[in-house]
Amino acid sequence: MKINLRLATPSGDVFFGPVSEVSLRTSQGTIQLSAGNPTYLGKIVAGTLNLRVQSEWLQFALFDASASAHDGALAVMAVEVRKLEASHSAGSSRLRRTRHE
Repeated sequence: MKINLRLATPSGDVFFGPVSEVSLRTSQGTIQLSAGNPTYLGKIVAGTLNLRVQSEWLQFALFDASASAHDGALAVMAVEVRKLEASHSAGSSRLRRTRHE
């Protein structure tokens, strides 16, 4: 079952669309989110959002965020989002930063 995800900063959407799987790692632990289970997540100081779109995995670092899930949709708002991208060398990653001041 697909989950509609909106990941945004006050400046606009970072990601919007259906995902096959999503999990959120916070300092309090990992939260697995699934369609049909209403969830509200309070303030997330820092966390990592992992999502799967078909066979591709994407990962985002979140800072000062809040999230809610309801009726197959997940909305995540964050002051700062960093897209973690695999680089050509093994074990390293590049950061793309989207920040609202």
